[in-house]
Amino acid sequence: MRSSWSKGYTKETHPSVRKISETMKNRKIDNFAEWRKKAIRDGRIRIRFPRLPQNGDLAELIGVVLGDGHIEKFPRTERL
Repeated sequence: MRSSWSKGYTKETHPSVRKISETMKNRKIDNFAEWRKKAIRDGRIRIRFPRLPQNGDLAELIGVVLGDGHIEKFPRTERL
């Protein structure tokens, strides 16, 4: 198997790879666009998701995720 031309370098560890990355970012080049289109067409990437039921469980989950995850009980209330 052929080894990669970058030999495991990343944009954080090698100036040439960083320059390529910055050039593609500045020119707004998406080098994964064709791969992404094919993956969507083949069903490997989902673009439609089922709607979530809007109920108290979802509200609590969103609160825990957006909060710090700490739930504490008080004598008459609960708080996030």
